[in-house]
Amino acid sequence: MPTALTAVLGLLACFAIFVCRRNHLKIRQIEGTPTTAIGDLTEGHHEIKGTVSDASTTVSAPMGGEDCVWFCLHVEELVRRGKSRHWVTRGKLTRHGDCFVEDGTGTCQVDLDDADHELVAGPRGTSGTFDDPSESELAALAELGLTSENFLGMNRRFRYQETVLRRGDQLFAQGQCDVDAYGMAVMSTFHDTRVFFSNKSEESLVRSYKQWRGVQFVAFVALTLGALASLGG
Repeated sequence: MPTALTAVLGLLACFAIFVCRRNHLKIRQIEGTPTTAIGDLTEGHHEIKGTVSDASTTVSAPMGGEDCVWFCLHVEELVRRGKSRHWVTRGKLTRHGDCFVEDGTGTCQVDLDDADHELVAGPRGTSGTFDDPSESELAALAELGLTSENFLGMNRRFRYQETVLRRGDQLFAQGQCDVDAYGMAVMSTFHDTRVFFSNKSEESLVRSYKQWRGVQFVAFVALTLGALASLGG
């Protein structure tokens, strides 16, 4: 007879195979799209590799305080629910300037607005009861409209993650390209096709996605077998 355990295992198995398939599609997208020299870009979907140009405009990252082309600040709080504790996202902030990428053959503007990304992790931090937030962490909380203390005047338990893209970083990007009136290629989100960018190499991205695909497939098999075994019980 089906039980609550069977249903839970079945749902987890479905989620595992969904994520596994999503990573498989990412691998196919990356491996199946040839790299185009920026000087040869035309209208259509392309992949480029180059360096974030000094011509890119910058914004200031709240935690690191550095000028960067793009940043994402993610703040979580440890909360208690009954006897359990878990991390809850309290705020996420992304800002960017105008990003220009060059590869020696030309320059392409990459629109980072609402783009998917996979970047090397930047500064991390934590604060809590016996760990007062630093000035940079207080600045991060202020950017998100959060206070460091609870109503009793005690420090809340936060963890911080800030990821940045800088001038001079290597950039891998895929997306829909067009050529503007001045002859410059512009890569931007088009309908349901989002720009994807990363400061990791193509080889590193594919290797990481393949590893996670393998882990998720093993999880799917184990959860499916567990669900079937629970039916027999």
